[in-house]
Amino acid sequence: MVNQAVGDAFSGILMVEVVLHIRVKVKDRAVIITTADQTCVASPSSLQEGMDTEVGKYEGGRAFVRPSGMEDVVCMHAEASSQQSVDALAHAVCVQVYHLVGGISPEP
Repeated sequence: MVNQAVGDAFSGILMVEVVLHIRVKVKDRAVIITTADQTCVASPSSLQEGMDTEVGKYEGGRAFVRPSGMEDVVCMHAEASSQQSVDALAHAVCVQVYHLVGGISPEP
């Protein structure tokens, strides 16, 4: 969809918008503290433990969460070997964030 050779800024912006839709609105984003490289949740530790459990269920699974820098949302990134696995992993992590951090948007 995005051609790097052409450098179409509008298609790039739209792709970023699509990617950034995986987020959960929370009462206070400061509840989540990540490590310096933002690959692990330092607090609450139960969130990282739950994410690790979910990641282990999927081949090539990886997931990260981080608080937004500007609004009370938690952004989430998920990877796995298939689109179906990515969708399932992303949903599972979003549900955990919603319950452990105090989600205020509709439950994922």
